[in-house]
Amino acid sequence: MPPDGKVGKPPQDFYQKFRVENHGVDKLKGQGIPESDIIKLTIAAKLTGQTLDQLADQLNGRKVEDVIGRIKVPGGDFGKIAERYIPGQNGQGSSPPEDVDVRTESAIRSAGVDDKIVGEMLKAGLDKDKALRMIVSAQMSKRDPSDFVGELSQGKSWTQVIGARGLKRSEIEAKIREMKGGLTLTAEERRELSGRTMPIDIDIKVAALAKTSGKNPRDIIDLVKQGKSLDRLVTELRADALRMKEEQAKAEATKVEREIEEEAARAGAPGQAPLANSQELKIHEADLRTRLGANPADHLGRVRLAQVLTRLGKVQEASANLRQVLESDPTNTHALMAMARRLKESGDLTGSREHLDRLNLVQGESTVVLSLKSEVLENEGKVEEAISAIEKAVSQDPRAAHLRQRLSTLYHQAQKQGVPVEEIKVFVEGQKPKFDVLPVIENSRTLVPLRAMAEAVGAEVNWDAATQTITLVKGERRISMAVNSDQAEVGGQKIKLDVAAKIKDGRTMVPLRFVGEALDAEVTWDGDSKMITVLEK
Repeated sequence: MPPDGKVGKPPQDFYQKFRVENHGVDKLKGQGIPESDIIKLTIAAKLTGQTLDQLADQLNGRKVEDVIGRIKVPGGDFGKIAERYIPGQNGQGSSPPEDVDVRTESAIRSAGVDDKIVGEMLKAGLDKDKALRMIVSAQMSKRDPSDFVGELSQGKSWTQVIGARGLKRSEIEAKIREMKGGLTLTAEERRELSGRTMPIDIDIKVAALAKTSGKNPRDIIDLVKQGKSLDRLVTELRADALRMKEEQAKAEATKVEREIEEEAARAGAPGQAPLANSQELKIHEADLRTRLGANPADHLGRVRLAQVLTRLGKVQEASANLRQVLESDPTNTHALMAMARRLKESGDLTGSREHLDRLNLVQGESTVVLSLKSEVLENEGKVEEAISAIEKAVSQDPRAAHLRQRLSTLYHQAQKQGVPVEEIKVFVEGQKPKFDVLPVIENSRTLVPLRAMAEAVGAEVNWDAATQTITLVKGERRISMAVNSDQAEVGGQKIKLDVAAKIKDGRTMVPLRFVGEALDAEVTWDGDSKMITVLEK
């Protein structure tokens, strides 16, 4: 603003640029409001999403400064915000606040990028619109925005950085429009909240609340209209937001652990030489080094670099990177896991077990830890303990095919070595039913004790001693069969059995596959290990 607080005469198209209704201007002039104050109110209306009519009603005998003083803006100074748009003495004004897109700030915040990274982009000479384009480009190319910051520091332009990813500009702009459209309030929604003292960044606050609480922005607006302040809503929803964030973090941690485990498994696969000539791995290595150059404390990036270095045959440097992470953060689960894998591959089984023990203390025995533990135990010649570890992993994740295959391999190995294990192994949803009579095979079909099997699959058992008829009920499914009869009934339909139910050692034995499939379960048989898996469909 000019030093005296007055503003120059507005250019002819000033009100048109701000899309101000003429009757609002006329109404204020009719109240004797000078043009300089009408300009201030015009900008205030634009910043708050209100109309001039609404601000005129708020005047009601009060001074313009009193009404404007109630407007909350970032920094708390309306004048500093407004002076960019108020015409100067030469009659030329800046573009209307419509060009200052609050939704850009909303989209940046919703992307979840660290403020420090955004700040570094701005220091590199980008405005917030360009910074948003880089953030979106990073996410679409599944890269870390900090990688892009590193490239900017090397002198590359923002267009070069984005262009190197092969993304179409139309795709980036479409994603930005989607982000902005989903994280802003319409003029109508803002008008619904009129009459309240609204910060101009209400879009950001409502969007953030909606995003972190899983609610629709309209739900937040309705709560505000019911009388709840945004600050109060933040307090009420903070617990839910933190819980959601923790769950997402756990899910991401599990995903990363599996990625590292799979990558480590590929690196250590028998007969697979280091991929020192892999151009793709070398590019990945360079990207990770750039990322670490911008943020040396990026532990996850350093662990990933160690995995890439391992595959490139740079084992010593890979170990050095892992040790660097553990020196800084002794409980880093990714580094502990990767180091345990590295030590196991190098033959240091004791060191590998020590790192796995530390992992157990930090996060408990996850399937990834148990899987590696079984490999270490196997290498130590402790096949029974290796089987126990992988059985525990299967109980945690019964649908993981690689765990079941690993268990089958260990069973087969135990049999060849003469290690005592059950002849027939049965797993129902990852759990081993406790059979007081061992399963038997007749006519290529496995018979198991009825009651233990029924409890395992969650079915109710009825026994008619007079007719020696068994009835199993689970939900709407009903199965009937008689001892020593090759006929059964499923849902009222007659079925011929390959092998009949029988009595053995005082227990009723029933054909496992028939019972499982009749109760809508998937039954698989591994002939090498004689392992049967039953999973609900």
